Amino acid sequence: EALEAAHAAGVLHRDLKPGNVLIEKDGRAKLMDFGLAKLDEAAGSVATRTGELIGTPAYMSPEHVERGMAEVDPQSDVYQLGAILYEMLTGRGPYEGGSVTEVMLRVVQEEPEAPHRLRPEVDREAETICLKAMAREKARRYRSAKELAIDCGRFCAGEPIAARRE
Repeated sequence: EALEAAHAAGVLHRDLKPGNVLIEKDGRAKLMDFGLAKLDEAAGSVATRTGELIGTPAYMSPEHVERGMAEVDPQSDVYQLGAILYEMLTGRGPYEGGSVTEVMLRVVQEEPEAPHRLRPEVDREAETICLKAMAREKARRYRSAKELAIDCGRFCAGEPIAARRE
């Protein structure tokens, strides 16, 4: 919901990762560190050099890794939120490697391992939400943070989720 509010205000976070989410004592999550954030074109943009690749590779969306910051949009932030969910479900990031280059190649070329394969106790519906948020192709991803939040709310309420396993 916080990410949707940022997007509604025309702000892309562009560097979502576990360290940028603060959990308050009341259990509410807050997004932090908007140092790489960008205002959308309608609101004016914060300059980033063309072709510059900045962010946290293990959480970057495939389009961010392949084409740089110019291709980052709200669905890229949704991907990063899915990567955080992946780590919450499995205890590790979705992509690991011996080097930054190896991690970036995995982001672009591989689907993340199904969370239940790493931790059999992971609920399949939670896994489905996570993997839809992290789909490599934008057309298979949640279209907005709001759609992701609605499905998470359904899951928490014990209602059927909209996402389907592929």
